[in-house]
Amino acid sequence: MLDKKDYSVDDNLSQNDEDVLASFIDYSGSTYICDAISEIADRHVSIYNATICEECWNLYSSGAYEEASSQGLMEGSNDLIKNLQMAWYEYNTQQLYNNLQEMVFNYAVDYINDKYSEIEIDEDKLEEVLSDIDNNNTFDNIEEAVNTLIEEIKEEKIEEFQEEIEEIENEISELEDQVNDEEIDDEEYKVRLEKLEKQKKEIEEKIQELES
Repeated sequence: MLDKKDYSVDDNLSQNDEDVLASFIDYSGSTYICDAISEIADRHVSIYNATICEECWNLYSSGAYEEASSQGLMEGSNDLIKNLQMAWYEYNTQQLYNNLQEMVFNYAVDYINDKYSEIEIDEDKLEEVLSDIDNNNTFDNIEEAVNTLIEEIKEEKIEEFQEEIEEIENEISELEDQVNDEEIDDEEYKVRLEKLEKQKKEIEEKIQELES
């Protein structure tokens, strides 16, 4: 089972920044990642004046206030509370985008553990198929990338199993030659044949599971 990646957060506010990032996993389907990030950033901005004022210095010192202003989020506004909320929104947005690849990876891990827990997946390969996912993709795109990887892994595993079956069939053929040439007796032949056929059946069942 794959482990999730750790987030890198600033924790400049009294909120738990990792809780903000964890909200990413609540989305799915055709929702665009950029829309989810905007919603998450907005949802974690306080609506209480007292709490907003308590974060005033933190929003200034973190650079979020200045960045929000430069982004035009405060244009035409002389309301300090609303401007601080815009700064808070910008702060959350930065935390989310700074951890975008980790959030996408962790979303994929949850999806895999839920649907494909029995399949062993290499972390590097997963990172590779997710490398092109960005904020302009949807959550469906993450799942599609994972599904493509899973199919490739299944195909590779089926090929390995088929090679094992071929080896077993060769062993059975050699075993038949040995009993015909009286190199082994019938009793030994039956015992070894039963063992090989059992191994073959188990592998065939594994192939059926992968193909289902």
